[in-house]
Amino acid sequence: MIRDIISNEEVKEFFRNELKLKKDSGTYLFYGSDMSLLMEFALHFAKGLCCETLEGDFCGECNICKRIDKMLYSDLEILDLLNVLFSATTTPEEKKQRLNDEFEIAMTVEFESEVQEMCNLSKALVEQGIKQGIKQGIELGKEERTLSMAQMMIQEREPIEKIEKYTGYTLEKLREIATKIGIPLMTE
Repeated sequence: MIRDIISNEEVKEFFRNELKLKKDSGTYLFYGSDMSLLMEFALHFAKGLCCETLEGDFCGECNICKRIDKMLYSDLEILDLLNVLFSATTTPEEKKQRLNDEFEIAMTVEFESEVQEMCNLSKALVEQGIKQGIKQGIELGKEERTLSMAQMMIQEREPIEKIEKYTGYTLEKLREIATKIGIPLMTE
């Protein structure tokens, strides 16, 4: 049952509501670094959507729940295949082995080349995410530094024009900051 899943309570509540309201959107994106936990959660959610017995949850005992557990539900076979192909933590050799063993996909020279491209794609996506995260972190750091400078200048009773010049903040923004720290601006 959904309540037994080890996960963030907000996320579980979101999916409980989706199931209660029968909001089975065409696509749900499960994002995070723990692929096995994401896959477990996706499978539980799939059972909640498809369960023959319980509405808004899953029983784990009906035919559909059992087929999903065994990955015999056609949509889940595709999901598992994609999980193997796009995993950032699995080496190309491990991927080839799993494709052969679990999905009975013979490794031709052409297909091996395509698997290698997909491995490179997943690596590129991770690298792109890291770059984006670094960029956002730098921007956040700059904003925090500017805010800190504005607060310090307000506390030091610097003239508004000087604070505007060095921070780039508008008078309205400076008033907001001054109110939050409980110090009136020089002209006020």
